[in-house]
Amino acid sequence: YMETLNAGMKWVKRFKDIGTKVAGGNIDGAFGTIKEGLGDLVTGETMYLYLIDELTGAPVRAEGWPIEIKKPSDVVPKLLPVMQVGLRAMSVYNGAAGP
Repeated sequence: YMETLNAGMKWVKRFKDIGTKVAGGNIDGAFGTIKEGLGDLVTGETMYLYLIDELTGAPVRAEGWPIEIKKPSDVVPKLLPVMQVGLRAMSVYNGAAGP
C-alpha cells in the first residue's frame, strides 16, 4: 500500500512542479520534469514489431522495419484511466464533448 501511495505522491509532486514552472515562464524546466517522468513510464526492455509478408511468411526487410517498442512499466496501465478522465474533462471544458 505504501509503495502505491509513494508512487502517487511522486506524480502529484511532478504535476505541481510542471505547473509551477509553466506559470513562472520556465518552459524548459517544465519539459525537463516531463522528460524525467516519461523515463519512469518505460522499463528499458525492448520489443520489436515485424511486418510479415502474407505470401511467404517471412519478415519484410525494409527501411524502418522492425519497429522498436519500449515495454511500458507497471504504472502505465494504472495511469490510463486517469488520462482518460483528464481528456474527457478537457473536452467538456472546451465544449467539444458532443451528445
